Amino acid sequence: MTSRHPHLYHPTELAFVGLKNSGKTTLICRLMEQLAAELSIAYLKHDAHGFQMDQPGKDTFKAYEAGAGNVTIWDERKSASIKRGMPSAFDKQTQFLAYDLLLVEGFKGSTIEKFVVLDEDCAILQKIPEEHHHRIVGYIGKGQRPKQIPSDRPYFQRDQVRAMSAFVKGWIAAKAKSEIYGLVLTGGMSQRMGKDKALLDYHGKPQALYSYELLKKHTNRTYISSREGQWQDTSISALPQITDRFLGFGPLGGILSAFQTFPDKAWLIVACDLPSLDSDTLTYLISNRDPLKVATCFNSHSNGLPEPLCAIYEPKAKQLLCQALSLGYSSPGSIL
Repeated sequence: MTSRHPHLYHPTELAFVGLKNSGKTTLICRLMEQLAAELSIAYLKHDAHGFQMDQPGKDTFKAYEAGAGNVTIWDERKSASIKRGMPSAFDKQTQFLAYDLLLVEGFKGSTIEKFVVLDEDCAILQKIPEEHHHRIVGYIGKGQRPKQIPSDRPYFQRDQVRAMSAFVKGWIAAKAKSEIYGLVLTGGMSQRMGKDKALLDYHGKPQALYSYELLKKHTNRTYISSREGQWQDTSISALPQITDRFLGFGPLGGILSAFQTFPDKAWLIVACDLPSLDSDTLTYLISNRDPLKVATCFNSHSNGLPEPLCAIYEPKAKQLLCQALSLGYSSPGSIL
């Protein structure tokens, strides 16, 4: 099956591959110790030989042995689950999204970008499919740089964990920061106001046009979110538009329609009914953007909750927003 995303399990995923007993786990744990102060990290291990996580005699072990398909335990500090069979394709692509980084042990035949932990004879290089060699970001070994590896990739000795950590931070920064597209939400019915909010004139022009021009100064591309045929015979009809595909879900429908059109872009979302919004506010929001999170937004002065309609949504937000919609959540603020 072809993935709908350029990643397998997480937008920022990095694998460590090597022969058995090559020290992959030790390296990953030492690297995590360096990174964990700044990043939330998930870990995934591929084990082709079967594994045992639970302890015989524990209640959860007894329940699993009795035939439970899913055994879960949690308290205030942590949770754990053991399930029968492989996770579904949906679970694989959503269970790590709350974390900044996924470190993967194994999966040498996958397309995940990877560090190669070298053995003495560099035999691991023969285990990685030739067509995936371009996904190798670097090599790790015990001594001097082996002649068998390409000169255009970094090489680290095993004890150079700080240097590896600095490299990974740079790799994350380059990987995570996608272009920002802008979207002005204008698809509402304005039922409470009685007139279309997007056409109100606060600045000598329709508010939708003002918002569009404001966003255009700060984004790579900008669009108006609208219902089918909403702006016929108006000045707004000439602006680039994304037509709602998720009807009846308010602002969330407009946001998801934007992600459906350009799923690999971050979206700066602005409601059309923010007449006091200015360029300085958008500059501040963008300069404080954290592309590893689901979104960057302000907190409301009135209730302290996230303000969802002047916010930057990162590409991985799409999956979580769709998941929330399937569970009955239609308010972007509630989801954030």
